[in-house]
Amino acid sequence: AGGAVPIVDGVFRVTAPQYAFSDSGTLAYIPGAAGAAAPGRTLVWVDRNGKEEPIAARPNGYAFPKISPDGTRVALTITGVNNDIWTWDLVRKTLTRLTLDETSETAPIWTSDGKRVVFASDRDGTTGIYGKPADGTGEVEKLCSMRDLNLLPYSMAGDGKTMITAEFSWARFGIGMLSMEGDHARKPLLHQEKYDEVQPKISPDGQWMAYSSTESGQNEIYVCPFTGVDKGRWQASTSGGHAPLWSPDGRELFYLGTDGSVSAVAVQAKPTFSLGTPRIIFRHTNIGPSTNSGTPWDIHPDGKRFLMMKEPGTGASAGGGPRRINIVLNWFEEVKQRAPV
Repeated sequence: AGGAVPIVDGVFRVTAPQYAFSDSGTLAYIPGAAGAAAPGRTLVWVDRNGKEEPIAARPNGYAFPKISPDGTRVALTITGVNNDIWTWDLVRKTLTRLTLDETSETAPIWTSDGKRVVFASDRDGTTGIYGKPADGTGEVEKLCSMRDLNLLPYSMAGDGKTMITAEFSWARFGIGMLSMEGDHARKPLLHQEKYDEVQPKISPDGQWMAYSSTESGQNEIYVCPFTGVDKGRWQASTSGGHAPLWSPDGRELFYLGTDGSVSAVAVQAKPTFSLGTPRIIFRHTNIGPSTNSGTPWDIHPDGKRFLMMKEPGTGASAGGGPRRINIVLNWFEEVKQRAPV
């Protein structure tokens, strides 16, 4: 019934502030620069041997980069007080803001023809899917939103007619699909009540879908037929994995390991589908965040290099070292004092 009251300043955020509190009134939060997700994060090319080549874009709060189909531009989220979608032109070396709304926009992907960028936004009170011409002209178009389900764009089928989405309530993540034609009909694909299924990526030929699942108790990479998700399933990773990527020719599947490794798995689709043994191709020590709402890397259409993000410093976390977690006991008492009923 009253105005907003500041409670805790300087909470670190990725795409959302990093805090939680218990029913008994204990607050836990990660301190960091207020209103900034990860200042100083840089973009780099990394080849299959782990050799890095810096990209000229100045350090910023980059997240969820996605390379255009022709390999000339990158769509990404820049996090901060207001998350927005920007594009980096790899040829002209210019950064352009694409979304101008005061609400949060994140997790961009390109349409198959490279003419539009599709992204998630909470402008309708729930996270829905929207699109806008990649050159910045025209208005934002709403593709789909649902009252009780949040939707995130993840992968576009090669023919451009179907988009694969991550879908979540406050309980679990699942996977669905959305038509890019007509009335943008939505259809659920994988939804489990006991574990999350996230980060879906369609193979270049449109026949297979790789995704991450917590079914085993930790994130592992699985592959299933896109044309019939219940007709088979193969586990690609063996010791944990997330954020899968297909090679442009569909013959390899890459993923990030929980130990800082990047692994490749050979894929054979004919005469029957089979996966090779995962092999580590290089290790990264300083990559940006990976969450269920996006992935921290992408592969160039030439298949020879990956687009990755680096935190400032040399450690695995921003600032070169582990982040601190602050614990506040009896926090509800402070809340009562600052915002009396």
